[in-house]
Amino acid sequence: MAKYKTPIEINGTLGDLVYYTLNGVNVVRRKSGFNTQSYQQKESYEAVRQNSSEFGHCSKAGKTLREALKEYLSHANDKYLYQKVARLMTTLKDLDQTQGKGKRRVYNGITTQMGKAALRKFQFGEIPCIPQAITLSTDLFETYILLPYSTFYDSLEIVVLNANFDTYTCSSKTLSFDLKPKQSRIALAPYREQEVEPSRILYFLSLRKGTKLVAMGLL
Repeated sequence: MAKYKTPIEINGTLGDLVYYTLNGVNVVRRKSGFNTQSYQQKESYEAVRQNSSEFGHCSKAGKTLREALKEYLSHANDKYLYQKVARLMTTLKDLDQTQGKGKRRVYNGITTQMGKAALRKFQFGEIPCIPQAITLSTDLFETYILLPYSTFYDSLEIVVLNANFDTYTCSSKTLSFDLKPKQSRIALAPYREQEVEPSRILYFLSLRKGTKLVAMGLL
């Protein structure tokens, strides 16, 4: 981009040069070689198209999760949470070994052990993660939250998320429990709103001492 001076005001395209006004200054630049048709069809843009597709997918998946948990994320006090959740979605997408580049999906990454670990250690802002000793256990009939430290906390809430990161929709239900001394586990009723793959269910847990939110995160 260059500035120019002329007694005649020029705005528009002349050959391969584009003349226009920017912040009150007359400037000129060469015409970009990029156009929509080239982007959509040329093989040289294939990597760009692949990256753009996956970036858009991760951005929408992150928004889906944030919208589902916005009541809790208001306590995170982290102005960069949007970017951090997007990076988490990118990490999960990169773990997808079932699809080629350009078609990798967050959901496929979540089903891996590394994906589950990435979700578990993700911290939502200033609120600490759920202690590692608190775990999720599933048998043929029921799902349980195991609570070796239940005497420290007064109550918990579990948000059961039916997250579909392909359609970018998420339904949920919230279960609240007051904890009793020496309570070691909580049984969760099966998620019956609709038939879903178990791997699409995510559990978000928040723990309170009195009214203070002291830990939250995905199990």
